[in-house]
Amino acid sequence: MILILILNVLIFLDAFSFSMFHEHIYGYIYKIILPNGFHHFIGGSVGLILLSAGLLASAIIIWLRGENLWRSMQARFSNPVSNWYLVLILMSFGLSKVMFHYGSIHPKLSGVFPINFNLKKISKTFPDNRQFFYPSGDLECRGKQNPNLVLIVLNEWDRKDFNSTKMPKVFHMRKHSLTFNSHVSNGLDSETGLYSLMYSVPSSYMDSTRKIKPAFFEVLNKRKYEIVDFDNSEKDSIAHDESLHLKINQWSENRTVDSSTPFFISLKIAQRATSADREIQRVIFQLLKHGLLKNTNIVITGAFGGNQSNYTPVVWITPEPKGLEFNHPTSHFDLLPSVMEKIWGCKRSHREASTGHSLFNPKREWFLISGKKDFMVFDVKRDVITSVKDGVIHDNGGHPRHEFIFSAMKLKTKFYRP
Repeated sequence: MILILILNVLIFLDAFSFSMFHEHIYGYIYKIILPNGFHHFIGGSVGLILLSAGLLASAIIIWLRGENLWRSMQARFSNPVSNWYLVLILMSFGLSKVMFHYGSIHPKLSGVFPINFNLKKISKTFPDNRQFFYPSGDLECRGKQNPNLVLIVLNEWDRKDFNSTKMPKVFHMRKHSLTFNSHVSNGLDSETGLYSLMYSVPSSYMDSTRKIKPAFFEVLNKRKYEIVDFDNSEKDSIAHDESLHLKINQWSENRTVDSSTPFFISLKIAQRATSADREIQRVIFQLLKHGLLKNTNIVITGAFGGNQSNYTPVVWITPEPKGLEFNHPTSHFDLLPSVMEKIWGCKRSHREASTGHSLFNPKREWFLISGKKDFMVFDVKRDVITSVKDGVIHDNGGHPRHEFIFSAMKLKTKFYRP
């Protein structure tokens, strides 16, 4: 019975590990015990022969010993397996059927205990009948400070254009900011890229969030921020630019330097690198002129890297200027939750309102790049893109790891509950 219990626990842990992380238990054991491969561990061909002979001998000894024990048990007991054990098996079978048929899951227990306390039977199990939970819990924003925040988003910004020739003004800001050089946009175009930035989830959730604000805006409202949207993404003309800066100037003049109300400015820019560089500098100078940069974070990024690139830069200027550069992979799923964690102390922003991780976590091998239906898996470690379109898998590059597709599909359903 002890062996049966141990075996069932191992099966449970293995199934849980595979469903959560798409990796069996032996995968962890292999990484710890056999980092250089099995052949290296056993010492080559001689080690393999000795290991095989040892296992065969052990199997014969265990079989002979078990046979002797079984024969002695038959002589002492008429029914070694008691009836109560059979009843327990039947009860477990019945409980598993109940759990299978009654599956409206409580959001807090969804990943651990799939059963609805009301035992309300669900007649259909299609995805469109699932409930949507976003954010899925309290973000625990315990920070006392409310610094100002300016978010500047270019419609399209390839990291190749982020240099001293095309964007000298913004490029110079690297010396006083946190710069992320391997940042990935998680959208297939500017629209889905902007969505993945603001909501921190894949674009497959777009229909579900039509009447729901991003968690980021929910925190802004709770903390009573003044929210100002200067949208310059529709037109690209000198007249329109002058109108934009006139609006920024009017807003800045009407706001006192000592105002106790924090502000959030959102600015979307249609211009490409060189023109955007001048406009960003002008906006920052306008805020500086009116004394509005004190205690202000400025985040500059692109909604989309472009058709030829998945990378778009991130420049984060903090109230305490720091010239730090990070070259490990990051993504739009990480950006705003990391900002929320840093400026408001939101400890659970990544877990409850994002499919990403901290910007400062370097351990990332792949990213999901998603549209409303189709999606791609970008294996940054091997520089391979695997796209899934209409259920068909296409690879762009050698040695693809298709196991990431299952993990990507899990991200696309993280906030859905049956």
